[in-house]
Amino acid sequence: MLPEELLLSYAAALDRVTDIAARYRARGYGAGHRVALRLENRPSSCCTFSPSTRSAQPWCRSIPTTVQLSCNTSWAHCEASLVVTGEMLDGDFPLAPKPGDASECALLYTSGTSGKPKGCLLSNFYFLNAGRRYVAEGGLCALRGGEERLITPLPLFHMNALAVSTTAMILTAGCVVQLDRFHRKPGGATWPSPARRSCITSASCPPCC
Repeated sequence: MLPEELLLSYAAALDRVTDIAARYRARGYGAGHRVALRLENRPSSCCTFSPSTRSAQPWCRSIPTTVQLSCNTSWAHCEASLVVTGEMLDGDFPLAPKPGDASECALLYTSGTSGKPKGCLLSNFYFLNAGRRYVAEGGLCALRGGEERLITPLPLFHMNALAVSTTAMILTAGCVVQLDRFHRKPGGATWPSPARRSCITSASCPPCC
């Protein structure tokens, strides 16, 4: 959700994904290229992540609010063929280098608060299995097809928000209510007000958040 509270339909999201995927292919990106995203916690992250997996390109994400040293360590370690920034989304990507042998769906990094950031490779099977497991949970976590509006205060560089919540909503044609960023304001968290305005039906709030 952008500050102006953008509402993006599945049809509109598909148009964006299709356009970015075509631009990836036009510049030579495909299987074996690892694409790193240096984007904010906005719909552009999802719409840029989806065509990466669609083109069999692994995707890398690091926590953008960490100290610069941690960010630099992540970018150097991930061996990305391309680092996508917000400015690139309105222009052309550079020509792709020779592809490597990367085959994971995503590479997520920790914050580096206890040392150097640690990367975790997540497969396509992991994403689909995590989403399906959430859908099959039932009980208090029951998800109704085409009806749920799920909010998560977690950022998209967190595996729960990206691999579990977002995947589950896509599998059930639900709505993800994404906050602008992962932070708190003095006196409390920023997400209760957007939750009320968005008429959410469920929330994904793991103990670690």
